[in-house]
Amino acid sequence: MTFSHRTAETLRDAARQMRNLPQADYHLLYDFLRTTMGKIVRVEAFYVGFFRRNHTLAYPYTYDQGVYESPGVLTYGKHGVGAWLLQHKRTYAYAQDGGRLLGMGHRFGDTERVSRDAVITPLIDRGYTAPRVIGLASMQSYEPSSYDADAVRAFEWLTGVLVVVLRREHEDTLALRELTAGQPLLEPAGSSFTDLVVEMSDRLDKIRVSITRLQTAVAEGHDVSGDVDELAALCTRVQQETFAVLTRPQDEALEAQSLLTQREQEISDLICRRMGNQQIADALSISVTTVKTHVYNVMQKLDVAQRSEIITRLRPLGYDSV
Repeated sequence: MTFSHRTAETLRDAARQMRNLPQADYHLLYDFLRTTMGKIVRVEAFYVGFFRRNHTLAYPYTYDQGVYESPGVLTYGKHGVGAWLLQHKRTYAYAQDGGRLLGMGHRFGDTERVSRDAVITPLIDRGYTAPRVIGLASMQSYEPSSYDADAVRAFEWLTGVLVVVLRREHEDTLALRELTAGQPLLEPAGSSFTDLVVEMSDRLDKIRVSITRLQTAVAEGHDVSGDVDELAALCTRVQQETFAVLTRPQDEALEAQSLLTQREQEISDLICRRMGNQQIADALSISVTTVKTHVYNVMQKLDVAQRSEIITRLRPLGYDSV
């Protein structure tokens, strides 16, 4: 990829700073992604989502014209952008079909306005034997023809950096786990229940401190309009950060998936969709005997005794359960 000198400098600086952001500060990470693209092109609406089970997408970050929308989980249809990205593993641009595919999805932000240009790129984790689409990121504009081919390439490059940062956090967790191997622990290393409680407590403590400061200012008769706005912004950020932490992929599932070959990953996908051996054989054009061999190997690698346990091990990654 080649970019103009100015765009290349912007992307290079952004990549360096994104890699140095505090771990688990997902709001700041996604905010940085949006504001960086805003230096290059017009970005009025922006969101980041991650695929979950049962045809759902978790959206920890949604922004529209200066307003942060509440995070949430939505179901995506088989003909929408989410399904298209999973199937094609490449970027969707408004110019492909005049926004037809975009219009089939859920509306965000100001529903009275319609995006006139958009770029939605898959977040592809290449840390597996076969690259996997783990989520998506979208930038949109209410003005037509806002994004040319260079803007698409810049967005793809920067979202690639985002996935690397997320993958690095996972690998750091695995490295810490190796340090404690064989040692007695109250909780396993990584994203344990205790870790989540501590993270949530820290976020809520920020709000408590701000409320206390606001109460003091009111008691002293000070103008608190600015403090109220600051507290509202803090609540929005904490809400997004909390949602992002609770919906991130589990380290155990990521680690388990990386043990499988590309064919084993394909078969695991179909098992998690409740397909039997014959159905899998028909879908992949292989024999039932070959399917059984792969299933056995998957069970051995995941250290499970029953076929149904494969779903339990891998479902946190976002596999469909139907």
